[in-house]
Amino acid sequence: MSLEVRLAKAEAQLEALKEIVELERKQAEELKEERDRWASALEASQRQITDLTKRAEEPPKGWFWFHHGAAS
Repeated sequence: MSLEVRLAKAEAQLEALKEIVELERKQAEELKEERDRWASALEASQRQITDLTKRAEEPPKGWFWFHHGAAS
């Protein structure tokens, strides 16, 4: 096999590998974006849980609860 043919094959392989690397980079970026979306959703859910837990620990407020307690 001549040197020119071997060089052409090596260049073709190099270009193919560059394309593969670029595809892998894009996939990694997409996965990072998806991870960030999941993390954001998790943080929002955690804030809701914390808020609801705090509300559940507070005594009831308002006229209804006052009136209900007086009737007992």
